[in-house]
Amino acid sequence: MAADDVPPRTPFDVAAYAAQSQRQGKGLAAMHTELNGQLRGVRRELHSLINHRYEDFLGLSTSLTEVDATIGSVKAPLADIRSKVQSAHCDLAARLDYVDSRLRYRAAIREKRLLLRLFIDLAQLLDRADAVLEEAAAITAPAAAGAEYAKCLERAAVDVSQIRYFTCKGSGHPFVQQAADRVRRIEDTLLAALGQLLTTSITRYLNMQQQQQEAAAADKGDSSAVAMIALCLRAYSTVEEDARAEDILRDQMVKPLMADVLGDLASGKGMGMDPQVFASMLQQILTFMSRVGVPLASEIEARLPGSEYALESRVFWREIAASLMNALPLLFVPGIPERFHHNYLAASRFMASFGAIFASVGEDRAVGELLGAEPTYAEFNRKWQLSAYYTICKKHIVDTLGGKGGGAADGARRGLALSPALGAAGSRPGTPSSVASQTSRATPTGGRIGGPETDDIAQAQIGAGLYTESAAKAMWAIARCWAPRVYIEPLASRFWQLTVQILMWYCQSAMQELRQLVKTSSGLADAGALESPEVDGLLHHVHDSFVLRVHVADQMRSATCRLPEPPSAAAGEGTAYSGGGGFREAMLGSMEAAVDHTWAPLVHTVNDAVDHLASTIVTASCANLASQLRRTTSLFRHTNREPPTTPSPFVAKLFALLSAAEARVDSMQRSDDAHEFARITRHRLRTAVCAAISREMATACSEALATISKTEASLLRLRRTRAGSGAAGTTGGGTAAPDDLPVPAGVDLRGMAPAADNDKIRRQVWLDVAETARIIAARGAQPHGDFAAFEQLIAPLGV
Repeated sequence: MAADDVPPRTPFDVAAYAAQSQRQGKGLAAMHTELNGQLRGVRRELHSLINHRYEDFLGLSTSLTEVDATIGSVKAPLADIRSKVQSAHCDLAARLDYVDSRLRYRAAIREKRLLLRLFIDLAQLLDRADAVLEEAAAITAPAAAGAEYAKCLERAAVDVSQIRYFTCKGSGHPFVQQAADRVRRIEDTLLAALGQLLTTSITRYLNMQQQQQEAAAADKGDSSAVAMIALCLRAYSTVEEDARAEDILRDQMVKPLMADVLGDLASGKGMGMDPQVFASMLQQILTFMSRVGVPLASEIEARLPGSEYALESRVFWREIAASLMNALPLLFVPGIPERFHHNYLAASRFMASFGAIFASVGEDRAVGELLGAEPTYAEFNRKWQLSAYYTICKKHIVDTLGGKGGGAADGARRGLALSPALGAAGSRPGTPSSVASQTSRATPTGGRIGGPETDDIAQAQIGAGLYTESAAKAMWAIARCWAPRVYIEPLASRFWQLTVQILMWYCQSAMQELRQLVKTSSGLADAGALESPEVDGLLHHVHDSFVLRVHVADQMRSATCRLPEPPSAAAGEGTAYSGGGGFREAMLGSMEAAVDHTWAPLVHTVNDAVDHLASTIVTASCANLASQLRRTTSLFRHTNREPPTTPSPFVAKLFALLSAAEARVDSMQRSDDAHEFARITRHRLRTAVCAAISREMATACSEALATISKTEASLLRLRRTRAGSGAAGTTGGGTAAPDDLPVPAGVDLRGMAPAADNDKIRRQVWLDVAETARIIAARGAQPHGDFAAFEQLIAPLGV
């Protein structure tokens, strides 16, 4: 059997076979039977194979006779080769170990050479630094030869920087440890000399600036002093002592300024500080920064481009903010809200101006980002207790809304729950911003916020032409939220939420009053209801709701212009967002939607109140309508009167109460904002009253004409009965017309003067209906659908 004919064999896996059988649900007996079957099959296949190739099977023994000898002859050369390979491997491993040891020795020698070179360089640097410092000390008058002295110190600073590098690299070695005292002495000498030179240069610079201000002329010594300061700062930067240089600048330049600005207030607490005094202090600081700080920062940036020095933030602002916070800790507490408000706005303007005057220092520097990264900048922002100020303002407004009773504002005092749709967009910052509003120019008035509230509310009520106290209070409260002497830009979202709460309070108060007035006036007689104080109060509330809504819309448009704008991602802090117009339009739309959502329940209640007034007018106007029609019937019955040609006088009187109500509405317009109230109220009254009166007129006239038809039919049947004719039975048959129609079949008075009494009455009814339609059309209203159908029905009764 050839080797190619043998199929590949796969080992039998007992565990896999058992697992597969178990998954198939086979038991041991089934597995035993299956395996016996496979064994028998294998045996049969083996027997078949032997029988098929029996000769090959018998030749196996002869084919394998000399296999062992062949294997022995092949094995001996292979063993010899293996021995030679192992010997070569051992030799190569020994050679590799030798090479590695020599490389390690060479690396150690190289490291020792480098360390020796470091020690030699360190010794040379120490000697050169000592020589440079001795050379600098030999200059007897550093002030006269400032440039040479500063250059010596700068060279020494370069050497000290390298000495520090080599000392750090060779730390732990005896040579470096022995030189530590010498290195420390050189560093102290250099830093002391740099500190003295920097202090002297700062003093010269300040003196030159003072002389320049007094003489109003430039001085060459000014630029030399700036050059000395720049050299000192560069030397400090070389030895990585920037913080020490900044400390000297703060001590020598900013601390004296703050001590002079604060004066006697340095030991005070700042509570209730006069805003004018505080603003004057900040203006002095800005003047000094503009005169001294900005030129110095510009020169340093020009002489040291790309340096880590940020004098405006890490020197000037850090010391200014720290001095203000330490000397005036209670300045940030709203103990006296009016002064806190003005001081906060002054601080915000100061921060904006401070960043603006340094904006020209360096083209590649974002001053806003530098100030924002300064810890004292954020701390100065957080110190202002804006939440406490807002709480005081809110409590004052809510207490005023409560009035004497106090219960009307309980909901606002507790904080009415706001729908998520009513919340203001945007963030709710709690710190002053460099873009704070600079439009407020009010001066403190003293006393509590806003002065006498009663007088303010009365003036608001008179100025806006309001009738109700709740509307006047709401108008005063909303105006106060956005008043220049109260509003603060970072609190915009909170004042907006308070505005919504005030609107909800007013809506609830007005709806409660309107419902009570409607309920009270419903129990009065129809004649006295329209002249009652309840109707006057109802109209007053309706009027004030319209006027207040117009005022709120105007206030929202004004407030939108004062909302904080989102900062631009590309601009630094203090730069307004270029797309502020679109943002404010979106905010205005959101605010108007919130106001409409809040106002919707009141609008519904106001419409119900106007509808109630219209219902009262209709009830009073149509109370005698049936009796007036009966009087018309008696007027032409058996009186031989001429046929009517004019409508009845009572038709015009049907709309007299409506005219009186419209006149009352017109007389309530105390301001231009009430035009919308008059227009909408008149339209709603006319629409409702005209529709209801026309419906009542159609119903009453239809009943009156039906009664005439019935009477006429009864008399006709009576005459026929008396005459004894058989026509009565024919008339009462199924083909006869009904006797209760407003216009009986066959009656058509058009083009003729009525002669019969019933026809005269029908003509008068037609004239009255036509007059009613004319009056309604003249008022610009539409009659009820039933009235229009009835008018078409009685068209045969007309001229």
